[in-house]
Amino acid sequence: MSVSIKTKITEVLFNVQEYYAKGIHFSNDNKKIIIEVEQIFESWRKDFLSIFDYRISRQEAHIKIMKWVSLVTMLLYPSLMSFAKKVIKRIQKILNWFDDPISNGKAEGINNTIKTLLKRAYGYKDFDYFRMKVLQKCGYL
Repeated sequence: MSVSIKTKITEVLFNVQEYYAKGIHFSNDNKKIIIEVEQIFESWRKDFLSIFDYRISRQEAHIKIMKWVSLVTMLLYPSLMSFAKKVIKRIQKILNWFDDPISNGKAEGINNTIKTLLKRAYGYKDFDYFRMKVLQKCGYL
């Protein structure tokens, strides 16, 4: 990334924060720049997530993640810096995915469904009816 692009993005990001804080509306030129910056952020997000799409070794993943973190930290944008610090802090746990790519996402989804139904279940007749609703919502009926 060239220094001029980095400077431009950093300048725009800080201006955006100030504009939002002051409630100032953006000109059309600034809106175009903001859209460009959002597209750059989206590509960085996709780059980070794409690391997890491939079956690569722990060492390769570590190199790719650290390259991504170094690219993002060049901007000195607070939100990205915060995320990059969290990634670095949890790098060993993140890299565990590449040893054993298992997730508890399905269990978390079912738990979330149960909690949501439980909030609405105040008027259910009995536990069996609630159990049937959980199974129905989770696709087991």
